[in-house]
Amino acid sequence: MNTFVFVIKQKYHNRYQTNIDNFWGIGDIIRSIYGVYKLSLKYNFKLIVDISHHPISKFLIHNDHEYSSIVNETIDTIKFYALNEIDIIKELKDKKIIYIGLHYGLEAYESNEYEKEAQEFIKNILQPTKEFMIEFDKINNNISFENLNIIHFRLGDEELVRNIVNTDNYDVYYSKILHYKSDNTLLFSDSSKFKKYIKNKDDIKMLENEIGHIGYEKSYDKIKNTLIEYFLLTKASKIYTYTIYGWASGFIKSINKIYDVPIILI
Repeated sequence: MNTFVFVIKQKYHNRYQTNIDNFWGIGDIIRSIYGVYKLSLKYNFKLIVDISHHPISKFLIHNDHEYSSIVNETIDTIKFYALNEIDIIKELKDKKIIYIGLHYGLEAYESNEYEKEAQEFIKNILQPTKEFMIEFDKINNNISFENLNIIHFRLGDEELVRNIVNTDNYDVYYSKILHYKSDNTLLFSDSSKFKKYIKNKDDIKMLENEIGHIGYEKSYDKIKNTLIEYFLLTKASKIYTYTIYGWASGFIKSINKIYDVPIILI
């Protein structure tokens, strides 16, 4: 049986990372694993996911595997590719084992007979450490999950990564909050500026910890806070989501796909 070792990290040997390009969020990572795992079932190859060289490994349970030593020895030369189904199968025909990072497109989420297995595979990877859960539970104690609705604003990497803030549409965004807000609603956003704006106008509950882009952020605290938000979102009854891009972010889409949380674009 051939083996695909999916090595997840922030920077790759063949991709020069800037604050504009060549970084991938948790939504990209989950979608790519999801797609490749379904291919592994379809074509009978072994998939190993290695997160040990990504900052998320500090907060998620992970263990060594049979190829860990090779990954550790070659980590600085492992490359990243955008591949589709045909490309992946060709790679595996040519090599008994491959070690790469991977971007797999939206076709990863096209439904087939392997959906339930893929969901469970991802959930097994996204298992928080005990230390992480201690902090997570402290926040949980102040939140009721019964009929919890979350309103999520993804205002983009201009602010989150490049620190360029655009406040032009804040009033429009606030009107959306007023329309969809219920008795048990949390507000999430990747814009700290927007959250401060809303806090001055409304008593809606929100988390005020600083977050960061999983694929670019160097601060472990910001990555931890981002994962806390991610796992809280998985417990929502419904997510109302707005993005400046016009479609559900990969972050939110993965929660819908893996945890079956309904999402509504607003």
